[in-house]
Amino acid sequence: MHVWIAPLEVGEPEIALLEQDLSAGERDRPELLDRVAYRLGAALGPLAGALAGNDEAELRALLDLPEGERVEEATRIARERGEAVSELPREALEREIGIAAAHSKVLAEHEAGVVEAPLRLIWAEQTLAAGVPPTDWDRHTRGGVEQTVLPGAHHHSVLTPPHVTALVAQLSRWVAASSP
Repeated sequence: MHVWIAPLEVGEPEIALLEQDLSAGERDRPELLDRVAYRLGAALGPLAGALAGNDEAELRALLDLPEGERVEEATRIARERGEAVSELPREALEREIGIAAAHSKVLAEHEAGVVEAPLRLIWAEQTLAAGVPPTDWDRHTRGGVEQTVLPGAHHHSVLTPPHVTALVAQLSRWVAASSP
């Protein structure tokens, strides 16, 4: 997850939580949209986090199942792992999956511009590839980029304890630093 704080006016910070950005270069390479992690989030919404750490071949096989079977199998795996998301009613899961699919489509079609403000980013550690962020945000600002990492967090755990405590603490530091 990326967090962007930029002042709208003096003393007024703007905060945006951005989960993922597919840059123009990635959109020019549509095969990147076939990445398992991207497809998993779009196809399984809140269940995707319960599958973190699964073998990529297993995840591709899961994604190849018909939608109903895919959701049932992902729910079964989540239940075996004791994930709370597995207890959501099917209707709620389907609603969240629909939201995730729409969200993924919007992200894939979005083209970020360039801002005249500093960007502050918080990365979930497991989002990084060998410690390197997947998106180069320097090209989207003329105000510099400050980055921090939530150790041990993955995309779907940043808003759960203990990661949410670290997230709030970092946001609080940045808001305090940008306030007069």
